[in-house]
Amino acid sequence: IDGKYLKQRNEVALVWPFKDCVLEGGQSREEDKREEIFFNETLAQDEITQLLEPKVFTNAKTYDKNGEKDFSGFTRDAELNKKRELPADTITDNLIIKGNNLLALHSLKKEFAGKVKLIYIDPPYNTGNDSFGYNDNFNHSTWMTFMKNRLLVAKELLCETGFLFIQINDIESAYLQVLADDIFDRSNFLTSICVKMSHLSGTKMAHKEKKLPKIKEHILMYTKNKSNVSLNPQYIETSWEDAFSRYNSFIVKNGYDDSESNKWEVITVNEAIKRNSIDKSNSKKLNQFLIENASLIFRTARNRSADYSQYPADLICKHIKDEDNPQNYHFVYKGEDISFAEDKIRLIEGKRKPTTIVGDIWTDIGINNLSNEGNVTLRFGKKPELLLSRIIGLVTNQNDIVLDYHLGSGTTASVAHKMKRQYIGIEQLNYGENDSVKRLQNVIEGEKSGVSKAFEWKGGGSFTYLELKKYNQTFIDQIEE
Repeated sequence: IDGKYLKQRNEVALVWPFKDCVLEGGQSREEDKREEIFFNETLAQDEITQLLEPKVFTNAKTYDKNGEKDFSGFTRDAELNKKRELPADTITDNLIIKGNNLLALHSLKKEFAGKVKLIYIDPPYNTGNDSFGYNDNFNHSTWMTFMKNRLLVAKELLCETGFLFIQINDIESAYLQVLADDIFDRSNFLTSICVKMSHLSGTKMAHKEKKLPKIKEHILMYTKNKSNVSLNPQYIETSWEDAFSRYNSFIVKNGYDDSESNKWEVITVNEAIKRNSIDKSNSKKLNQFLIENASLIFRTARNRSADYSQYPADLICKHIKDEDNPQNYHFVYKGEDISFAEDKIRLIEGKRKPTTIVGDIWTDIGINNLSNEGNVTLRFGKKPELLLSRIIGLVTNQNDIVLDYHLGSGTTASVAHKMKRQYIGIEQLNYGENDSVKRLQNVIEGEKSGVSKAFEWKGGGSFTYLELKKYNQTFIDQIEE
């Protein structure tokens, strides 16, 4: 290559049959096994250009609380776009698109390139039993080409502070990570989240003597540009003991405010419980007391980069981090930083509860009774709304744009709708009565499943449905006439 032998070159290249090809991937129903053409990027430039040019959308409809109505045009809310620092004429409607996702993604580029904050996809896992029905001698390389074509255009749609999440299982996860490293740059890989998606029961236990039962899946997390990463830490409910086992100190302020913290008294939490005549055997009252006083309960931790030698060790001292900003301060005790229990108390469904921060292993996602979530039935493959709400909450804010181009039964769009994010969903397979349009109609009507309670969802909103008109021949004929 370039006059050098492979062993003289330093880079690692990911290579597979048909790597430099474009695969349309045009199945419309799961039972279809259509013959696909691999268009080589060098030999079939004209065909690829034509394939990936923007296509016509047809059969447009709008759905709101009054049901289906004729499409009258896109909404372009200039005030909203100003708030989210997007061009004033950006479409602000929620969009559901029926049709080939590769063609749809390329058709969205002109309008949405550089504007999408989050792309979440749950693509076919290539298990041999899923919707990736290309069962030929090149199944693996076909899958790789299929994924590469779509990830390349997905990257163009992401904004500079955007994120990509791909859910996958063991069969292709390693190859997918190397492929995504190649497209997004290895430095922009953030983590692989391990999520529990099944229980140790059922048919997976039949071969337990031969292999470990599979209960996990991976979620690969990438960013468009690592230097721009900003996350909204997510928290989950836990017990007081688990969250605050080392929070054993209690402040008695005796009427002094933060500026006179050196006059505060420090006692143990147990002493505070005694002084307030709390019966420790009454768990309800004890828990109520602890949560109500979480702003007074603390622990300390050593800060190796700070020098607190100027402060008396036996007093709580106020430490101003920035003299130009005196409101930016924290407290020091015995030469260590104070952390208050209050920092880990969160409102969950309207109640203050102890929490712990979410890491990269998620075992708490509810995976039971999902088949009817959203009031649509899908026995296998439906993702929990809680899973999507955590991902959406982690990397987006209200009105950010969320894209899912393997939409399935519509979990991503449904959760984004309840969380007041703009969304674009693309799906080419036909789920009949259990598809995303039906599910989103239920959401607009105020259905109560999934994360509805957590976000106090009462219904409302709207979305626009569009179908990809793959061929423009009808219009060409009319123009020529």
